[in-house]
Amino acid sequence: MTETPSSPAPDPRPRRRARLHDPGGLRVLVVEDQPLIRELLCELVSSWGYAVEGVDSLAGARARAAGVAVVLLDLQLPDGEGMSLVPDLQGLSPPPAVIVSTGFGTVENAIQALHEGAFGFLLKPVRPSVLHTMLTRATSAFRQRRDLELHRDILHSVKDVVAAAGADGSISYANRGAAEAFRRPLEQLHGAALADLIEVPERDGSGEYRIQLPDGDEGVLEGSWTSLPGDGQGVRLRVLIGRDVTRERNARRDLMRSGALAELGMMLAEAAHEINNPAAFLLANLSTLQEDLAEGTFDATLAAEMVSECIIGVRRISGIVSRLRSLTRAQIEEHPEQVFLAQVVREAVYIARVRVGRRANVHLVIDQDVEVMATQGRLSQAIMNLVVNAADALEGQTSPAPLIEVSVGVDSSDPRRAARIDVTDNGPGVPEHMRDRLFEPFMTSKAHGGGTGLGLPISRSFVEDIGGTLRLESTSPAGSRFRVLLPHLVPVSAPSDEGGGLG
Repeated sequence: MTETPSSPAPDPRPRRRARLHDPGGLRVLVVEDQPLIRELLCELVSSWGYAVEGVDSLAGARARAAGVAVVLLDLQLPDGEGMSLVPDLQGLSPPPAVIVSTGFGTVENAIQALHEGAFGFLLKPVRPSVLHTMLTRATSAFRQRRDLELHRDILHSVKDVVAAAGADGSISYANRGAAEAFRRPLEQLHGAALADLIEVPERDGSGEYRIQLPDGDEGVLEGSWTSLPGDGQGVRLRVLIGRDVTRERNARRDLMRSGALAELGMMLAEAAHEINNPAAFLLANLSTLQEDLAEGTFDATLAAEMVSECIIGVRRISGIVSRLRSLTRAQIEEHPEQVFLAQVVREAVYIARVRVGRRANVHLVIDQDVEVMATQGRLSQAIMNLVVNAADALEGQTSPAPLIEVSVGVDSSDPRRAARIDVTDNGPGVPEHMRDRLFEPFMTSKAHGGGTGLGLPISRSFVEDIGGTLRLESTSPAGSRFRVLLPHLVPVSAPSDEGGGLG
């Protein structure tokens, strides 16, 4: 090539602009086979604050292009057409902006270069002010691409779910966290209907949302939805940011189940002792009757008394077994049903008395019966756990006499909505350092590591599963009260009182 550029005379305008545009150490690669032109271009670009390097061939450009922000590319080079370098440059991350320069330019050349991926087109001799403007725009575009790729890499690297869907509901962006949560390859997510993968609320906000997994199972995602408005009145994008808690919930469910089984096993062991008492006198009475019949000394009056005692014993065993069966339903029930709250609590207290034994007197008060939607077995176990927990707090207390009161009624602060179950003891209260951790798994105050430390967490989990709450209502040196609140239906009876006792 024989063109000779005009001498780059000092131009105050580029230097004034340089104060507004900070090159920030960006690199510029000048690909020019004419030494003088290459030297002058390098000197000019360097004066604007760029780090500049010059090469005279395509091979040299390929070797030095990594990390470059802008390539000033001559169209004709000794080892080939300059535009043949563009595909290689576009494969870099991020790709540099390419400004093509030539002394024999035409409109067709410019259009072709831009079509093939060039950022700009300059005619030689190059005017410094035009070159400076072009470089400023090219480096700005490079920074945008670099930042976009950086943001994309960051979003892909985070474990949280990030997904965006257009107005038609199809996914326009998803990161690797979304692919992992939805259990699908990333390339399958783009263009897919977001509503086919996750529960999409009508309004923006935060909450838990069901994930439809490929194997037919459901996952759970904690997240928030945000709508980005379009130019008009509609929504341009709906963005979901969240965390896949499926494994966490499954682990929690397994922990609660194993803990419930452990608590149930402890209760069954103690109930077996309670069954042994009537079973023992049943066996004794029947053995006596058998001997009297064999010896011919049968006394009808005595036999009638012994048979009555046997009937009472059988009924006691039958009652315990019936309530145990109701309680063990907690391990298999999945769906709430409409139940009378007093009856559920009555069953739970009956079994709890078996576990409590002579450690405390358990008193049941029905202030008002109501109907609730509940998983009966799980609610029974939750109440039983609260009673047994209160008895553990009373362990060894003699004065005042250990007392646990279980009352059923309606919460006075919101009688239209909340059915109430209170479990109150007259023990020493919950130590202050333990109050904030009462419902943490494996947290226990029982001596020598007694108990599983899962009774209260399990109880809270069972109550929350049916839309209720469980909390420590009050505690003091005079005793503690735990309160269960449940959404209730229609009150069905007047207040009544069932006395306590251990019988």
